[in-house]
Amino acid sequence: MSDPAIQAVGAEESNTSAILQGNVGHRVFRNSVAQLAGRIGVAIARCGRWGTRRRAGWRSLFAEYSIVLGVLTLGEWLVDFGSTDAFTREVCREPQNANRLLRILVASKLVQFPIALAVVTIALYAFRYQRTVVEAGVIGALSLFWFSGVLVYRVIFRSRLSVERDVGSEFVSTLVMVLLTTFACREGLGLIAI
Repeated sequence: MSDPAIQAVGAEESNTSAILQGNVGHRVFRNSVAQLAGRIGVAIARCGRWGTRRRAGWRSLFAEYSIVLGVLTLGEWLVDFGSTDAFTREVCREPQNANRLLRILVASKLVQFPIALAVVTIALYAFRYQRTVVEAGVIGALSLFWFSGVLVYRVIFRSRLSVERDVGSEFVSTLVMVLLTTFACREGLGLIAI
């Protein structure tokens, strides 16, 4: 059974009662299973992606692709910068202020995205990579805008103990990426398409 104190707090906060009411133990178990299954599924799909690239004669582009992914990881780190965990904690701590906190989070992402885009672009030029690597990196860095939105939804999912939605969407996006990458490799579309 659920703790009466949690139910009382949930009853006081009508807008966020879905966060606190219900069988929390079941939600934690469901989230744990979703995390485990989802992360294993994503890892298997990524391994399949690497195998597909190797079979498709993609070895010559592997180093360039790795550089682009490495620089984009820096951009993702700058866009997040620990804010997902901090805002999740604050939304759970003050559920009555969830809407205000989420607006602040969105505003911070609107500031962080251009900074991350600039850092990624400067890094690619500073290291004097080939033109195709720079172009692919800058095009890839534009995806940081959507990643910023994903981080906002990640806070919502985590604060409502519905992590399976986050993991499920990541798994589906990984599968789509594997299919599109396989297509791009087989068609010889190059680094920018991949």
